[in-house]
Amino acid sequence: MSVAAYQSDLLKRFALHFGHDIVETEWRTFPGDSSHYAPRIDVAVGPFAYGNIKLDAQFNMMADEHAGFIEALHAANEVNRRVLDPDFERPAGRLGHFNANARCFIAVEIEHRVTRKHLLGGAINAAALGRIAIVVGWTPDKVRALAKLVKYFDFLESVHKSSFPTINIVVLDPPQLMEAVQKHLHPLPRSARDQV
Repeated sequence: MSVAAYQSDLLKRFALHFGHDIVETEWRTFPGDSSHYAPRIDVAVGPFAYGNIKLDAQFNMMADEHAGFIEALHAANEVNRRVLDPDFERPAGRLGHFNANARCFIAVEIEHRVTRKHLLGGAINAAALGRIAIVVGWTPDKVRALAKLVKYFDFLESVHKSSFPTINIVVLDPPQLMEAVQKHLHPLPRSARDQV
């Protein structure tokens, strides 16, 4: 499967669960405003907060409602991180409850043929914009590089250097994300999807 086909499949599966009107590919954070740096998120699940709008309470409710999905993301991330650090363990509880000023509920970045600097940018953008940041390494070497990046941020924080919080970032491979989606995000009944 190509990256584009995977992105399209993910969009469809998220849309069937969350509703078509709050799921987008190549989502722009500042539509129509060229005065800001405006990263595009590969797949984003809203609702979307623009300007001074904050949706913290709504995202908290969504995180509670989707606890099984979030736990599956966390478990897969733990597997990937333990490859680098067998003693790694992070409590799952905060994954869906961090980033009070998130711009969307889920931000997915799919990293394939990019440099390590692009990996850094993708991870930071997803974490800054999403309540839950899912960074998908398309190949095993990208998963490993992303896991190392997150470990590096954690190390910087542990020695009191300037860093970036990684609490809401999960690093997954494509099958891990799709498995979590298939097991935990069920399509809404058609009538409910039409009302969203």
